[in-house]
Amino acid sequence: MKKNILNSLKVFLLLGVLLIGGQVTLAIEGPVATVTTNAATSITTSDATLSGTLGVVAATNESFWVSTSTFDVSTPNIPANVYSTPVLDPVAANGTFSDPLSIVTTNGIITGGANVNMPAITPGTTYYYVAWAYIDGTWIHGEILTLTTATPVVESATLTLVKHSIGGNGTFNFNLTGSTSTSTALTTVDGYATTTVTLNVGTTTISELSNEGWNFTSANCIYDGESVGSPVEYGEVVTVENGDNVTCTFTNTSNTVGSIRVLKRVVASDGETYVDDNTTFTVTLDGEISRSFSEYASTTYEGLSAGLHTITEAASSDYDLVSISGDADSEEPGVQINVTPGLTTLVTITNKRRATSAPAQPAPTQGATGGGNVLGWSAGSVLGASTDSNNSCKVILTSYLKRGGKNDSEQVKKLQTFLSSQNLGVTLTVNGIFDVQTENAVKLFQEKYAKEILAPWGLNKSTGYAYKTTLRWINHLACPNSPVPPLSL
Repeated sequence: MKKNILNSLKVFLLLGVLLIGGQVTLAIEGPVATVTTNAATSITTSDATLSGTLGVVAATNESFWVSTSTFDVSTPNIPANVYSTPVLDPVAANGTFSDPLSIVTTNGIITGGANVNMPAITPGTTYYYVAWAYIDGTWIHGEILTLTTATPVVESATLTLVKHSIGGNGTFNFNLTGSTSTSTALTTVDGYATTTVTLNVGTTTISELSNEGWNFTSANCIYDGESVGSPVEYGEVVTVENGDNVTCTFTNTSNTVGSIRVLKRVVASDGETYVDDNTTFTVTLDGEISRSFSEYASTTYEGLSAGLHTITEAASSDYDLVSISGDADSEEPGVQINVTPGLTTLVTITNKRRATSAPAQPAPTQGATGGGNVLGWSAGSVLGASTDSNNSCKVILTSYLKRGGKNDSEQVKKLQTFLSSQNLGVTLTVNGIFDVQTENAVKLFQEKYAKEILAPWGLNKSTGYAYKTTLRWINHLACPNSPVPPLSL
């Protein structure tokens, strides 16, 4: 009997029968409605995908709440500073629903159901969100989760900025504009200072501010051994890609000191015909600083105090000294050169082969006559342009060029390429801009071929203009088998 009573109680419990006030009530529970907030996916700098999942009960609608700070979900009323997506589509039991985070920036809803959009999504920002579902007339929510929008990957390059000050030390200021906008300063010690700057990918102009007491000398930017900069006033423009490493060297000379640049030339025993010669000559400054170099090469003595300095050349058994030209010409073993603060004085030392020495092959000569004044300027074609008899070598330059003129950039590039190949001791950036460096190279070329270029005009100093005789001689050297055309000034 006791056993039967226990079995009967088990049956009632299994059926959910409750004994209340002597009455029997049947209470069978239905499936429980649930909502789960899922981790966000497809997160970018400006969007993400919000997701939720239902339990075994379908929903009539779904939505998400979003905010940049945590909020209360104890009631389905939207709290202050919280934005809701619109009330969207039905969702099946066990179904997943999702909406883009950005929907609250284009179709947002706030307290009271007003249509107000959330501010634009920003990179690297944390957002709080929760999934809601409308089930059997009741809004049910999941757990509040967070997501953080992506931070953009910044592509960059590295600039090594080198400051070289000739004639002392100083502090030099730089501005960077364009893709990178910043400023920096360098103070030299023993004439040098270095710093590194992170550059954004793209084009940046690097400029040095004027500095009292200093003259801007040059700026040069290189990457992988090649020049990458385009010159501007007191600086360079560089274009970099991700991972590039660019070195830019800015040089200034104190306006209390100057420089002497020495260029070597050799003529045949007749004292006139220029020859190609690889013999090394030794030059000494002020009896102390000696340097050795060959014909068409050069050396520069920097950081010299203003005033007179003595240049001498060691005697040779095979060569006689013809002249040391600068502020004076001399056939003595040495000559005094006047150094002007902030400037570089060009000195040419010419030697003559002795008649007993082995003859050398003469350089191309010309029978030029005439005279005139090259200091004027007018555009036009190069006179006497020609090709060789087989028409295989055409002139490379066809228009006059000078710094500050209306130059053809392609012609300037050809000029820069040619001058860089002439053993002048300079390598030019082939950029089509007739800059100071190009002008200095023209001057060196004119000094090298003074007889052919300057003498017909009655000049004894270079001009830096790529004018009639300069271009004619460039074209002749570029086409060595071509006859030199008659001179027409």
